[in-house]
Amino acid sequence: MSIFFDEDKALTPESTTSWAKGSKTDYSENFDAMWNAFGRSELYTSEAANLSEEYGNAVQLLHEAGHTDFVNPLDIMGVFSGEGEEQVVGYKQTAKIPDREKASADFWKKVAELQLTDENLKFKLSEAGLDTKENMQSTIAKKAHSAWEEFAKINERASGEWYSGGGKTGALVGAAARAFTDPIMLATIPVSFGYSVPATFAKAAWKVAKYEMVIGAVAETMIQLKSQPYRAELGFEDAGLETGLKNIAMVTAAAGVISPTLIGVFKAFGKSVDVGKKHLFKLSDADLNKVSKELGDINPKYKDKALDNYKFPEKDNPFPDNATGRTEHRERLDVAVKSVNENTALDLPPPKNHIVSDNLEPPVNIKPGEFTEIFDANGNVIKTQVIKVSKTGKSIKVKLNDGTERIISLDPKSGAYQNIRNPSYVIRSPGVNAQGKSVSQLSKQEVNTIRSKLIKTKEELETQGRTNQGSYRDAVQDLNAIDFSVSKTATSVNSPNINKAGFNKNETKLAEDIEGVKDFDVPNEKTFRNQALYAEASMFDEGTSLAIRSEAGAGAAAKTVPTDKPLAKTQDLVSKSQVTDAPPPSTVLATAQSKPPLLTRGETNKVVGDINSIGKPIYHKTDNFNEIYKTLSAKMDSVKKELQPIATKYDGDLKARIKEKASLKEKLANDTNISMQNISDVLGTRISVDTITAAKLVFSELDKKFKLFFKDDFLDDVGRTLTHNTNYRRIHLQALTKDGYSFEIQVSLKELDPLIEINHAFYKKIKYQKDRFTASEIQDLIKKQTVAENNIKNKYFKIKNKEFSKANPTNDVDVPFVVGTRLDEKGEIVPLMATARETFEQDAKDLTMLKRLENCI
Repeated sequence: MSIFFDEDKALTPESTTSWAKGSKTDYSENFDAMWNAFGRSELYTSEAANLSEEYGNAVQLLHEAGHTDFVNPLDIMGVFSGEGEEQVVGYKQTAKIPDREKASADFWKKVAELQLTDENLKFKLSEAGLDTKENMQSTIAKKAHSAWEEFAKINERASGEWYSGGGKTGALVGAAARAFTDPIMLATIPVSFGYSVPATFAKAAWKVAKYEMVIGAVAETMIQLKSQPYRAELGFEDAGLETGLKNIAMVTAAAGVISPTLIGVFKAFGKSVDVGKKHLFKLSDADLNKVSKELGDINPKYKDKALDNYKFPEKDNPFPDNATGRTEHRERLDVAVKSVNENTALDLPPPKNHIVSDNLEPPVNIKPGEFTEIFDANGNVIKTQVIKVSKTGKSIKVKLNDGTERIISLDPKSGAYQNIRNPSYVIRSPGVNAQGKSVSQLSKQEVNTIRSKLIKTKEELETQGRTNQGSYRDAVQDLNAIDFSVSKTATSVNSPNINKAGFNKNETKLAEDIEGVKDFDVPNEKTFRNQALYAEASMFDEGTSLAIRSEAGAGAAAKTVPTDKPLAKTQDLVSKSQVTDAPPPSTVLATAQSKPPLLTRGETNKVVGDINSIGKPIYHKTDNFNEIYKTLSAKMDSVKKELQPIATKYDGDLKARIKEKASLKEKLANDTNISMQNISDVLGTRISVDTITAAKLVFSELDKKFKLFFKDDFLDDVGRTLTHNTNYRRIHLQALTKDGYSFEIQVSLKELDPLIEINHAFYKKIKYQKDRFTASEIQDLIKKQTVAENNIKNKYFKIKNKEFSKANPTNDVDVPFVVGTRLDEKGEIVPLMATARETFEQDAKDLTMLKRLENCI
């Protein structure tokens, strides 16, 4: 800043300053001023908004003065007084029609009475202009006039023209934006999408202009019929018919001009987006990452270091890289990992999609006597022994399994390292007009032509006895690649005497193909061992104390040792004294890896656990009443036998029951859209435990052991309030049986059970027996049910607070946490707990011992 006087600058005002009016105002100032002023008098909802605002201010003053029983009389829920016409809605709620006028009159009557005894309140309300209804209306009018006066002052100093993006533009946009928030205007949006638009721009623009002018005129007429009388009440001198007509004409003209313009903008924008998407979709992930880096170099705003430094993982999906292939890859991986973690027998179904393996890489610095992998003509990976390496090191001679020898070029493009199952496999045979092309690039016509030529070449070489030459191997390999990659409909002739790739065409081939899946599809012993080491490393890191490691190790010693037959259903124990932590599979319930069966009746294209065509869940494979009832009745004892060990483990009570036929028929009669197939609790079981933590552990163990679907955990703070508007709190699980039926498992808290039973009794009467009661009796039942639900809610939070305040003392170092698992004397997995204090103390002891031993080495 200069301290010298500059006469030229002192006598010349800046472009943003006016000596007469002050600093010029920008876009945002004008926008905000117009938004506020327009909303106070020009909208269909202006009157309601102003009243709601001032009533809210009055209620706030009343609350601050200690009168907290006041509510806004315009709030429908707030003025719900219990008076008025009573209606029974469904079975749950009552609707009572509130009278706003009466509520408003009562409000001001009570306010007047309070002001007689509370001088402080009277002063505050009078100061705010809210002591009477008339004064409140006067306050609203003053605020409306003040808002427009404020806008006039700001806009008078607005910068730029209406199109320049300055202050005047802000005023124009503010008015348009505020007007568009009017409910009448918003209601026109669906109408604007209700008519068709011609393909050509000229016709589309003309039609859109006509329709939008009509829509705008109608909407604005409705708004003006409401706003002009209200403006007159507020004391605006220009309020009336003339102003209303001007506003209607202005909106109509604007709709006719702006809407065709927007059509052109949207069409151009949409076209540019489509073109850009077509180009981007053709790019690979790596290329897209390169584009992202270049954008960051051009504009640092778009630079993302994490994304730029991200290394794209190598493809680990052996199936085609599409939706079905990725889904099957993920499902099979989940099953394999779960089997490893739980030490259960692996049960993988045959692959649905064909395997797409990557090409092999030639070995580097290989020596005679060593083994290397190559592809045979059918795309199978085979191990061969190197007999000789050329002087240049660019080729090797290998011995095949059948005793024959073969010279192989150590070139990645060599047929020995090209997988015929890979879509990018390149045709190698000369004379077919496709050498160097990948199979995926060939059209149907080219495939037929090339295939015929390859068959001819192959037959000629066989006739000449030249089957040991490279040209013959190339012809066979190219032919197999085409047969594998192209569907049968693409060819008109089937090649005789060609062994096509037959990976996993039946279940017995699965074990033979482990090598081809690269230790992914079916984990072998190496995979088991690696995953076990990873699990141990992630569970017991360097910070885990020696005592914890020792105790966990003692438990781990009781586990089984993997055999050299990873696919075997059973494994041999090391000694007779050891027990396995993998329990025998259930004879009644489906395992967690099981696939639900198809329905035998009803919609037979669906499986158990699906939703039927009318949105109802399917719980059983058949809809036959007697068959379902008889089958599940016979299973009750077996189901209890399966669930009892889990209930006992967590000190829980197990109950089971078969629903009475009369109750089932009552349920079916009450809802004609369901059948026996849609009832979940024909057979119902319940495990009741003492704590929320135990309930969650029961849920987890059931989910690991059995096939569960429709899993609903209502044992939390929300409960069932979102889905059913009740305070019901239990965990609901649907368990599948081996023969395609299912039953309900509830996991509950012992202290909640009596309260839930009381509530359920009211629920059944209201839901299924309401015809037996009068309207007043139903209301009485609803009130009792509400009390019962509140009791459930209060009891739940009491249990929760007691349990977790005990588990979480004020000193965080004494909070127990899970550091691993071990096997108890029964061979069952139990959590291994420790506190931070114990861990720190043990680490300190270990460190002290290491210090003492330093001089002993």
